Amino acid sequence: VYWFCNNLIKELLKETRKEHTLRAVELLYSIFCLDMQQVTLVLLGHILPGLLTDSSKWHSLMDPPGTALAKLAVWCALSSYSSHKGQASTRQKKRHREDIEDYISLFPAPDS
Repeated sequence: VYWFCNNLIKELLKETRKEHTLRAVELLYSIFCLDMQQVTLVLLGHILPGLLTDSSKWHSLMDPPGTALAKLAVWCALSSYSSHKGQASTRQKKRHREDIEDYISLFPAPDS
């Protein structure tokens, strides 16, 4: 998933015309719908942090490709969240409690 997503994002960032970047975002979003949750995890967890923390890559995030990438990231995040929320609502309440406990174990309260 990483290789696939990373190469498609590289192609998006090469585009310089606004019309083409908007079309590319629509196309990439359609392709990413094949496995939206995995692609979103890779995009938000690996690819974007890599682009944002490496100052040599900041030039590729200028407008219009940077704006297009931001739009794609938001679309993917919203789609994954909506999909996950829909799956969670079909679970039993017992599972919901386990989700809360998992979240609490990931982010423990500070000792105060």
